[in-house]
Amino acid sequence: MIIGAGSAGMTAAHRLTQAGANVTVLEARARVGGRTWSEPLENGEIAERGGEYFESSMTDVFELAEELGLTMTTQGFNPTARPTTDPDGPGLEALAAASRTVVEHWAGLDRIGPDTSIQDVLDGAGLDPELAAVLRGRMSCHRSALISNISAYWSEGPESAAVEEEHHVRIRGGNQQLAERMADRVGRERILLRRPVGRVEPDGAGYLVTGMTGETIRADAVIVAVPVGVLKQFEIEGLDPRTRAAIRKIGFGDAAKLHLAVRGECPPGIRQDVSRPYSTWAPAAVGRSDAAYVTGFSATHETQRKLGIAEGPELFRRRLHADWPELDFTGGSLFTYWGADPWTRGAYSYRPLGWSAENDEFIAAPNGRILFAGEHTADIHRSLICGAIRSGERAAREALERL
Repeated sequence: MIIGAGSAGMTAAHRLTQAGANVTVLEARARVGGRTWSEPLENGEIAERGGEYFESSMTDVFELAEELGLTMTTQGFNPTARPTTDPDGPGLEALAAASRTVVEHWAGLDRIGPDTSIQDVLDGAGLDPELAAVLRGRMSCHRSALISNISAYWSEGPESAAVEEEHHVRIRGGNQQLAERMADRVGRERILLRRPVGRVEPDGAGYLVTGMTGETIRADAVIVAVPVGVLKQFEIEGLDPRTRAAIRKIGFGDAAKLHLAVRGECPPGIRQDVSRPYSTWAPAAVGRSDAAYVTGFSATHETQRKLGIAEGPELFRRRLHADWPELDFTGGSLFTYWGADPWTRGAYSYRPLGWSAENDEFIAAPNGRILFAGEHTADIHRSLICGAIRSGERAAREALERL
C-alpha cells in the first residue's frame, strides 16, 4: 500500500510493480503528481504550478525520464544569474561577485554546528548590506522559508547563492508527465483517487489503513509518501518516538505561484526582488526562442502576508504587472497557493535549527513495514522533485527487503 501519488509515491509504485509486487496507491487528489502539477494556460502553454525545473546534477530525473520516453526542453535562461526587479538595484556583476564571496566563505568555515543558520553564514561573509539583502531573499526563496530558521549544517551548501553557467530544463509537455507515465505503467486501476487517508495502525502481521470517510484496507506493508504538512497531522499508531519527534521538528515552508499568459514578444529571463523571497521569470515556450507566460513565485509565510496571498492573487497580479511593465498580459492566468492546499499545507521541507543526526536518521527510518518516502526523507536534492524520486526508489527497495 502506498499513500500518496506524488513523485515519491509513484516512483515507489513503479519500482514495486516492476518487481512483481501487488501495489495499491491511495491518493487524496483527483490526479497523480502531488506537488508536481502541470496545467495549460489559455494560450496552450503548459505552466508548472509546482516543481519547476531540473539541474544537470539531477541524474535520477534524467534517467527516469529516458526510461519513460520523456524528453526535456530548456527554460531559456540562466536561473542563477538574476537581475533585480528594481532597475536601481545592484547589478549582475556585483551580485555575482557577492555570490562568489558567500560560496568561498561557506567553503572556508572550519566548523558549522546544527544551530548555525544560513543567515549566520551570510552575515559572516561581510557583504555590502544591499547585496546581502538580495542574496538573503534569493536564498530564502530557494528554500521557501527564511534562512534565519534553516540550519546551515544540514544544508547541501550555498547552492542557492552560487552563479553558474547553466540553463535548467523541464519535461516537454509538463513535469507532471513523470507521474502520469509511471501511473500508466503501474496500471490506473491500482491508483485510487480521491481517497484521503487519516490513519495507519498495526493489524496482526500487517496494517490497517483507514480513509477519512471511514473505509479500511488491509496491507502487508505501507509506504507513507505524503508532504510534511500532511504528515504532521497523520495518525500512525505504534510509531517510533524518535520518528515522531523528527516529524514534529522538521520545517515546512510556504509558496505561491501566479502565471500570467503573455501576448507579443517576451524574451526569456528571470528577476529577483531586492530584499524579499520573491522572484519572477519567463520560461521559453516549447519550440520557440521567446516566452508565452510569466511566473511569479512568492516564498515564505512572511511574504505571503505582505502580498495578501491568503485573500487571493490581486496584489500578486499587480506586482507582476509592475515587474514586467513592457508586457501585454491579456491571455489568462493560473494562481496556486500551496499553503492553502489541504493535501500539502505548504511548499517543501527544510532542516531547522537544532536538527540532529538522530532526527535525520529517523525522519526516513522504516518502522517495521511502515516505510517513508518524500523529498523530506531524501539523502540529497531534498525539497526537490529529484529528491522525491530518490526517496521513492529507496522506499521501494526497503519494502522488497521486508516482504
